[in-house]
Amino acid sequence: MRAEEEESVSATPDGPVDTVGELLVRSAGRAPDRPALVIGDRTLTYTELLAEAEALAGGLLSAGARAGDRVCLFAPNLPEAYVSLFACALAGLVFVPVNPRLTPRELREVLDESRARFLAFIPEWAGFDYLNRLRGVFPDGPGAGITLVALRGRAPGAVGYERLLADGRAPEGRRRLAQARAAVDPGDPVLLQFTSGSTSTPKGALLAHAATARMAHGLGERFGLVDGDRYFGCPPICHLGGTTFSFLTVMNRAVSFVTLPVFSSAEALATMARERCTVLHGIDTHLRLILGDPGFDAGALTLRLVSVSAVAETVREVAARFPGTVVISQYGSTEVGGAPVCAGADDPEQARLGTVGRPLEGVELVVLDPDTGAQLGTGAVGEIRIGGWSLMRGYLRAEQTRAALDEHGRLRTGDLGFVDDDGFVHFTGRLKNMLRIGGENVSVEEVESVLARYPGVTGTVVVGVPDRRLGEVGYAFVQGDPGIDLDGLRAHCLVELAKFKIPRHFELRGPGGLPMTGTGKYARRDLEQAARSAIA
Repeated sequence: MRAEEEESVSATPDGPVDTVGELLVRSAGRAPDRPALVIGDRTLTYTELLAEAEALAGGLLSAGARAGDRVCLFAPNLPEAYVSLFACALAGLVFVPVNPRLTPRELREVLDESRARFLAFIPEWAGFDYLNRLRGVFPDGPGAGITLVALRGRAPGAVGYERLLADGRAPEGRRRLAQARAAVDPGDPVLLQFTSGSTSTPKGALLAHAATARMAHGLGERFGLVDGDRYFGCPPICHLGGTTFSFLTVMNRAVSFVTLPVFSSAEALATMARERCTVLHGIDTHLRLILGDPGFDAGALTLRLVSVSAVAETVREVAARFPGTVVISQYGSTEVGGAPVCAGADDPEQARLGTVGRPLEGVELVVLDPDTGAQLGTGAVGEIRIGGWSLMRGYLRAEQTRAALDEHGRLRTGDLGFVDDDGFVHFTGRLKNMLRIGGENVSVEEVESVLARYPGVTGTVVVGVPDRRLGEVGYAFVQGDPGIDLDGLRAHCLVELAKFKIPRHFELRGPGGLPMTGTGKYARRDLEQAARSAIA
C-alpha cells in the first residue's frame, strides 16, 4: 500500500461488529494490502488472510463440518492456526484451541469433553513429534467421528491443509460457505476455551461471537491502537490471551499482528527491532525474560505502549525499564471473555501502574464480603464478581456453570480486590485454589490427584511459591511411606501432566506429616508458610 493510501485508512472502527468473521471482513475492506499477520518469514495481508480463511472454511464444510461442530487445534502459534480461527468463525464452527504441551491423557480428556469432530495439528515442528503424541491418544488409529487435519505436510489418516484449501476454493466449497455465513448468529458460540480454573476436571467455556467481537473492540479502544501500529505479542493461541485479548483486538483495528510460533526472549527482541513494533504485550514470564535477556536495550526498540498481564511488581519494573513508554495492565479470565477490566493508554500514570484499570463499558463489577455476601463500598477489600455482556455462555457442563455464577448471574471470580473512588480496580490476591505458572492456570486439585495415584502416597498438598522467572511454581508436600522414590514420582508426573504443571519442589513427609485444621482439612496456609520458608 502506498503511503498516501495508508494514511487514509482509519484505525478506529465505528463500533463492534456482530460476529468474529465479520470483524475480519470489515478490516480486509478497510486495509486490504496492510500486513495483518507476521510470523517468521511469512506475512499475510488482510486480503490474503481473509482469502485463506474463506478457503479453509469452505474446505472444512466440504469435508463434512456442520454448524456448531467443534474443531480442535493442537499446534503452536503458526499462521495456519490463526487462519483456522477465522475459518471456524466464518463457517459457523466452534474453534477449540488446545495446549500443545498436553500429554495424551490430557488431550484425550479435552477431545472427549468437547465432542470434537475435527482435530487440526502439525505432524512435526521444530523437532517435536506431534504425530507421535497423537498415537498415544488414538492407539488404534483416529477415533470414531474425529477427522484429523494435517496443517503442514502429510500424516497417516489425515486430510491435508492444502487439499482443504483447494476444496474450499471450488464452486461447491464457496456455495457451502455462503450458506453457512448467512446462518451465523451473533449469539452462537465461536470459541470453546478450556481453562483449568480451580477444579481437577477440565472446564470448557463457550464464548459467543457478539461478546468476543465486542471485547476486541473495547480493548482496542483502551490500547488506543492507531494506523501504523505493529503489535508484538506471543501468548499461546490456546489461551484467551492469544485469541480475543491480543490477536482479535489487533484484527479489529486493522493493524499488524507480529508473533512467534513459540516464545523466546532473544527472538522476541530481534523480531520487535526488525519489524519496528510499536506495541508490546506480554504475560509476567515473557516480560521478565525479555528484561533479563543479555540483548535487552529499550533504546533499540520503537515501542510507544507496553501492555502487561502480570502482578503489580512486574508492571512497575516494566515501567522503570521502558522510560517514556506508556505502560498499562488489565484483569480478566476466560469465563469473562478476556480482560473486561483494563487500563487505558490515556489514563493517569498512577492509575496505569497502580491498578488493573476500569471495567469496559457495560461490564458489571461488584466487590462482596466473602463471608456475608454483602456488597462493599469503595476501598473495601472483598471478592470480585463480574457480570454483563462479556460473560461466557456457560461451561459445557451445566452443574459447573451453576457453581461458577451467583444468584445474579455474575461470575464468582475467587479473586480479592477493591474499587477506588475513581472507579479503578485494585487486585490484591486470590481466594480460589489455583496456581499461575508462567501464564498458565494450574489446578492444584488436578496435580494432587495425579500425585495421590503414585504407590505409597497417602496424602498430598500442592501450594504456590514465588519464582523469579515464572512468577509462581508448585511446591508439593507428599505424605506416605518413607521409601517413596521421588525420582519415580517425578517420572510418573511426566507421563500424567504437562511439564508446566509438575511441581518444581517436592518435600516427602511420613505418615501424619501433613498438619490438619480443626475441621479435618489439610492446613494449607501453614503449609504455604512452610514452603516459603523452605525455599528461602
